[in-house]
Amino acid sequence: MGYSLSKIANELGLSKATVSLILSGKARQARISEELEQNVKEFCRKVNYVPNIHAQRINQRYVKTIGLLIDRRVKIDSDNPFSDPNISGITGGIVLAAEAVDFRVSIQLYKPEMNENKVFNWLRNHEIDGLIYYGLNIPNEWRKIFIEEERHIVGICIEPDNKIASVNINNFEITQKLTRYLIEQGRKNFLYVAGIQGSYVAEERQKGFMSALKEYNLGFQRDNLIVADYSETIAEEKILNIAPQVDAIVCANDDMAIGVLKALKKMNIDVPEKIAVAGADNIIVGGYFSPSLTTFDNKPRELGEAAFNCLLKMIKGGKPANTIIPSELIIREST
Repeated sequence: MGYSLSKIANELGLSKATVSLILSGKARQARISEELEQNVKEFCRKVNYVPNIHAQRINQRYVKTIGLLIDRRVKIDSDNPFSDPNISGITGGIVLAAEAVDFRVSIQLYKPEMNENKVFNWLRNHEIDGLIYYGLNIPNEWRKIFIEEERHIVGICIEPDNKIASVNINNFEITQKLTRYLIEQGRKNFLYVAGIQGSYVAEERQKGFMSALKEYNLGFQRDNLIVADYSETIAEEKILNIAPQVDAIVCANDDMAIGVLKALKKMNIDVPEKIAVAGADNIIVGGYFSPSLTTFDNKPRELGEAAFNCLLKMIKGGKPANTIIPSELIIREST
């Protein structure tokens, strides 16, 4: 039969608390002599005793690990979500910010059909100190449980509220500004390519676009709004099917804008002479595409860093907060 903490304490004539403090690296803090510390460690080596790491975690205030839950639905064109520049940039921002304060990051992928206990037990078993979620809105039932259990949660690109912290760019304002720019360039007849329905970011960008049209008293036909789920392939197919009779196309992300540019090229429609095209997110390939793509920056690294820093404040006793990171327009050849 193997050795337990109690058996080791009994054989050495010590309390369980003393042995536990030594094995968890707290001998100096507890003023335990170095000689006793070495005796206990040597005995444990002889009997091949390995401390119960899970039990140690439960008793620690911090485990210095945070969870990152990534929603696979934001990248439907690939089975590898990390091929998405936003996901890789956000993940990089989180990991770099965590590394700077000696925290680790544990990553899981989210799908609506997944067993929710994979996430709840992550927190309840104290494997992580808090959770960052990136994707579409957090399920309402999850929100209720997170709030009831007073968990430390930060959502990137989710709808802000006063119970769960969020981090976003100024999606409404920057899309409004982009659309104003196109109108002031003389564009009057618009088509809008929308992102995934139910996405807070997609909704805010669409509202910003519509707000600018209303501000300039420009009409908008509902037939000129198509939904392409942030997908380059879907956007290209839909544009080829409708052969748009407009002078500007605004897309809710750069992937769809590139799909639009590819479709217009196949139809021999000049960009920007006949139709101006704009995207959103500022992915790297947009700057090298021909014509290069007008867009705005989604600030993925900054989103990740801000989310981690917000979560860290909450772990240390702070309140949930909603953060907005200002974006900026990037004007290129496509407009």
